[in-house]
Amino acid sequence: MSARQQVPLDRMSLETFLGKACPKIERALKKSLPLTHNSLFNAALHDAVFPGGKRFRPTLALLASRLVLADDDHALTAAVAVEYLHASALILDDLPGMDNARERRGRPCLHLVYDEGLAVVVALALLNAAYILVVGGISRVSVAAPAAFRELTECVADMIAGQAADLAPSSEPWGEHSEQPWKTSALFRLALTLGPVLSGAEAADVLTLSHFGQLLGEAYQALDDCRDIDEDRASQRRGRVATLVIQHGSAAARETAANLMVEARRNLLAYFQHHPAAVRLCEFATSAVEQAASATAKRDTCVL
Repeated sequence: MSARQQVPLDRMSLETFLGKACPKIERALKKSLPLTHNSLFNAALHDAVFPGGKRFRPTLALLASRLVLADDDHALTAAVAVEYLHASALILDDLPGMDNARERRGRPCLHLVYDEGLAVVVALALLNAAYILVVGGISRVSVAAPAAFRELTECVADMIAGQAADLAPSSEPWGEHSEQPWKTSALFRLALTLGPVLSGAEAADVLTLSHFGQLLGEAYQALDDCRDIDEDRASQRRGRVATLVIQHGSAAARETAANLMVEARRNLLAYFQHHPAAVRLCEFATSAVEQAASATAKRDTCVL
């Protein structure tokens, strides 16, 4: 652990933590929606954020913030900003000019319900709301807000670069320097670091959490590609970059994800000296990745 004063013991179970955190996240997301006087826009905005799946990223933000004793307001600000950014990215990913998706979380994509133009405006509103939150929004102004804003904009830049790589024809295979995992890892890194940065956490703490987020994102992306293999094969025929799954198969992707998580846990727990809050963070992240791996294994069985 860094030279700072060690965090006090926090033996709250993961189940107890989630029971308190999840309702808090939902209330904060609703409270900070960038509503207007346009009822159709507001309806689309609400549908873009609710229901929101498992809220994996904002929960990571709260867990990481708790680990470094981040201010509660800053932790929740980070959680909401990360989820708004995630929702914005999903809207844009689904558009006809991007993935041309038809369904998201079992419902028609936003652009199919409200038309493409309004979907784009909602995505921009959520992105802007994330910016506003980080520089003051629902929390008291932080002296570290400029650094946090830089963290946010660097994440967005990596997500844009990753999307551009997805769209551009490429003959390069998936590999160590591939841009394929950029979008996912960028958002996971932000989830792990934004709250701590807002609260002025030490640089070494932030760097360790960022590395954990990078490895977690790469693992999650490998498993997500297993679920999306049919769409990715179609994209590859149009000239887009091949994924790890297409090159080496689902079993190899699951093995890669497992190895990445072993490394992520080892690094984080060693740095934070197996503090209970660090163990809880690893437990939550591992559970989410294992659920994704299980889903891909079931998919392979159905295909066979």
